Amino acid sequence: SSQRPGTVPVVRAAIGLLAAAALAGCGGASHATAHHAPPQRAAATCVDRLPLDTLLRVPDGPRRARPLILALHGARQSGYGLQSYTGFTDDASDFLVAYPNTPHDNGFWRPDDVPALLALVDAIERCVPVEGVSAVGLTNGGLMANALACRAARRVRAIVLVAAGYEGL
Repeated sequence: SSQRPGTVPVVRAAIGLLAAAALAGCGGASHATAHHAPPQRAAATCVDRLPLDTLLRVPDGPRRARPLILALHGARQSGYGLQSYTGFTDDASDFLVAYPNTPHDNGFWRPDDVPALLALVDAIERCVPVEGVSAVGLTNGGLMANALACRAARRVRAIVLVAAGYEGL
């Protein structure tokens, strides 16, 4: 087959995350009322060195290579908010999940942020073993996931877009 090794499990997990995002959007839960277990953070010294403000969820268990999902928030939102109302962490229990925040004061991702996200992936790889990278993007985060797919196709295995914006691509 023409698929890269490891792509099918990542795509299945991404589809599960897409379903969780859709249900979160339709379920009527607001950011303040969503009830999900807080993710376990990576070792503080490692997280403190990440190039973007990022909530990094590392599963319990033995240290081994795991797929990494970049969960990219929408405009004027945050990675922390995305984690709390989507449940991605619960649905991808055997994955590393990173919830970065855009580096811009206006809360929007820009296609030119691709190098910053790749630097984030590199930094995470120095903290914990990574086995492939995927991205899930909601609205403006979908623009970023799409930009990653276009500009970093050799590093990003799969993307899932939810109500993605394309202005600026």
